[in-house]
Amino acid sequence: MTEQLLQFAGRLHPIVVHFPIAMVLAAAMIEVTRAALRRPGPARTSINMLAIGVVASGAAIGSGWLNADFEHGSGNTTLELHRWVAIGGGGGALLALLIGIAARGNRGGVAAFRASLVIASGAIGFAGHLGGTLVYGEGYLFAPFASRGTPDGNAAPAAEPSEEPSEALTAGTVSFERDVL
Repeated sequence: MTEQLLQFAGRLHPIVVHFPIAMVLAAAMIEVTRAALRRPGPARTSINMLAIGVVASGAAIGSGWLNADFEHGSGNTTLELHRWVAIGGGGGALLALLIGIAARGNRGGVAAFRASLVIASGAIGFAGHLGGTLVYGEGYLFAPFASRGTPDGNAAPAAEPSEEPSEALTAGTVSFERDVL
């Protein structure tokens, strides 16, 4: 029963992970805007959002670790990079929070807070991209910009139907032209 509960907790990762990402990125956007407007000190709102995001990132990291262990095993380079960049981003967000709490009224501290928050949010965003790559496959993000035809401008020929499911089906993506037709 314990193993089933742990596996269930791991499967909550896709649900749990988006909240801390949103909180940390929103806090970073607030602080970048405040820096551009030359506002002194960190905003109370960004500190509060960051604190909530840091706590929630603990749940996201824990459920992600469980999900990877139960569903994916080890040895996948993208999964390992996703795991460690996310942990680094969560740790960076915690560091930014501590700097932000200590920085009130200190110009150098505010700059360090904002810089560490932007770096942590970049790491968290990149970890999210890697997570999307695990779910949707390599190249998913920029696929709409990929060439849709041959160099002469004509449409590329459709793939021949196959009795065997393609690898893409197991990766979680389905192409109408490739897999259905």
